[in-house]
Amino acid sequence: MPSLNRFILSVKQWVEKTNSKGIIAKAGRYGGTYAHKDIAFEFATRVSPQFKLYLLKEFQRLKEEEQAQRVVKIVFVSLIILALIMLIAYSFFG
Repeated sequence: MPSLNRFILSVKQWVEKTNSKGIIAKAGRYGGTYAHKDIAFEFATRVSPQFKLYLLKEFQRLKEEEQAQRVVKIVFVSLIILALIMLIAYSFFG
């Protein structure tokens, strides 16, 4: 069986050796590994392709919903402007 040439660093060792920013690794009680949300998402998407697909679809859904809300706001504002124009016209021309 061929030997595996792997170099394994713990997160804490990697943080110490690279002086990284955005990741904190603490040992002991109340310890743990904490990362900036962008780093955590990148890690999670590499570990799980299903999670990456979920994130992409959810992002697209939210952008579509945001766009739909913009359209509703534009239509609503347009209707208010039209109502004001009609009210002004009615007050002038009876």
